[in-house]
Amino acid sequence: SVVRRLKAESIGIKKMEVGLGIHGEPGARTEAMAPAKAIVEMLMEGLATGRSSKGRPEPTDGLICMINNLGGVPPQQMSIL
Repeated sequence: SVVRRLKAESIGIKKMEVGLGIHGEPGARTEAMAPAKAIVEMLMEGLATGRSSKGRPEPTDGLICMINNLGGVPPQQMSIL
């Protein structure tokens, strides 16, 4: 079943959700808003932690991370990342 928010909820001023679902479900966690560089570092750390927790070896040629906002963020903001 799809989990959706039934009412508008506020996460507070200067806060952001990390790991937001595609059907309006809440993020994995709420963080203080941060500059784009810090957000990218936070996301990449999460990916690296997930890889190592599953026993995957370190990649020799780097990683590729594809970001899809599914239309929820204006193109100007997405182009920053």
